[in-house]
Amino acid sequence: MLKPPQPRHPREAKGVSGWVRVECQISPQGRVQTVRVVESEPAGLFDQAAIEAMKAARFNRSESTEPRLMVQRLIFRAD
Repeated sequence: MLKPPQPRHPREAKGVSGWVRVECQISPQGRVQTVRVVESEPAGLFDQAAIEAMKAARFNRSESTEPRLMVQRLIFRAD
């Protein structure tokens, strides 16, 4: 992974911890093409922050000409 996802804790989630599991398609060039929330706890609270973090992430290039499927779990800790 060249640039790991760096999720930002949403302001409206102050004092709340949780996680989001996302499914992503990664292009052969290492860019995130699609992001889909598979599961989250608490439901919906961190979804958008997780999607934005994954869209900004960058991965190693692939020899394949087809996108790769990846599942990632992002954890949000209350400060």
